[in-house]
Amino acid sequence: MSVLTAHVAGVGVFAPGWPDWASARAGLRGDVAIPIPEDIDRYPPPAGLPRNERRRTSPITRIAFAASEDALANTDCARGDLRSVFASCSGDMDIVDDICRALTEQPVALSPTQFHNSVHNASAGYWGIANQARAASTSLSAFDASFAAGLIEASLQVNESSGEPVLLVCFDVMTRPPLALARPVPFPFAVAMLLSGDPLRSLGQLRLDPAAPLGESRMQGALEPLRTANPAARALPLLELVAREVPGEVVTPMPSGKWGLGMSYQPKS
Repeated sequence: MSVLTAHVAGVGVFAPGWPDWASARAGLRGDVAIPIPEDIDRYPPPAGLPRNERRRTSPITRIAFAASEDALANTDCARGDLRSVFASCSGDMDIVDDICRALTEQPVALSPTQFHNSVHNASAGYWGIANQARAASTSLSAFDASFAAGLIEASLQVNESSGEPVLLVCFDVMTRPPLALARPVPFPFAVAMLLSGDPLRSLGQLRLDPAAPLGESRMQGALEPLRTANPAARALPLLELVAREVPGEVVTPMPSGKWGLGMSYQPKS
């Protein structure tokens, strides 16, 4: 696969202590203290959904919506025509846990709403409903490399469409026992990036090398535990470059485990 380029037109974040990109940017720049990673008691209701659908959404869809709305807040994209890539390592682990528990009981009583939310593209489906979107949407998973896989997929779509914008959303919720024993994720994290081929309406240019030498960029201080605690937070080294508005190169493993994804960022001058 050849080197890909795309322009970052918008960024959104939702995490404990970081309800939006503005707060995350301040933390990544060192202007404020890094928040303590923990669960979140209240999740913002997804904008644009009818009341019934809004009530059925679970935390994973709500954090995906929060990051997406944040990334698109200062853009004029026609959301109904906006293609999207939703990347999540484990999907809705709370729903998986509830369904597994229900299967151990007699009689077996599965909630239709929970079954509906258990599919991996549930968040993408809710996004389509909220925005009356008929454009193509991709949902994928690649374990800890889910952000890398999503970034490659979104960038490929930008390049194949002559620069039309694509929304990338990467997100995972915390896990609870007993699933947390096998897959510990101590806090939710979601990041959204609007990628396009337009250099004029961008924060900077992103250059991706999917065949870079295998490696993994680490972070300083309290940011490193954040980066490794949630698969979606593997985006943090790249987000730090965007937040600080500095050029740089970072790398994260590709799904194959044989190569790294080299990410070079050049802020707009």
